[in-house]
Amino acid sequence: MMAACAQFREKSGSNSEAVTIDSEKQKLIIGTWKITAVHCDSQGNNCDWYAGKRIFRFMQNGDLFVNDTKQATYRVEGAICTLDTGKKLYNVNIISLDSKRMITGENNRKTTEIYNKMK
Repeated sequence: MMAACAQFREKSGSNSEAVTIDSEKQKLIIGTWKITAVHCDSQGNNCDWYAGKRIFRFMQNGDLFVNDTKQATYRVEGAICTLDTGKKLYNVNIISLDSKRMITGENNRKTTEIYNKMK
């Protein structure tokens, strides 16, 4: 599975390097994102293009929808996005975030994923 502040996997270890994201930048996660690349290096290069159709919608109220189905709630603190499915909590590192692109990684592996903002 890919990790965004949207995929659900147990986290352990500490291989991905997250950067500090201030509270103004944290607001950039609100909106609709499409995963475009997986298995990237720590900087989001040398990726495999993702052919799937997963669309992630981060709502201002903290709800997270994947392909129009509510999957979890989320909160962003620093560079960590925490997902709460109601049964488990998951943490995802935000490596990079701007108004058009987000790179995320998981603590238990060295690869990252790229998401492009749709709206």
